[in-house]
Amino acid sequence: MSIYSLYALMNRYGVPEAERKAVDTQSDEMQRQKAELKRAREERDILKNRPTRLPVALMNRNSKRVHCMHAGLWP
Repeated sequence: MSIYSLYALMNRYGVPEAERKAVDTQSDEMQRQKAELKRAREERDILKNRPTRLPVALMNRNSKRVHCMHAGLWP
């Protein structure tokens, strides 16, 4: 069987256009969600990683206590 016969069979009995469009819209939605997740992770990392002047990270389970200790508010 030649390549041209395979192409002809694929065109004749391949996936209908409506199904291809549905798959395309799903893949577009998945790409959009991946981009949104990437932005959310970047924002989380920015908040999680401390700036150079702070002694502790901004988001840490002990951060409230540590910040209060440095401010002299924690006993």
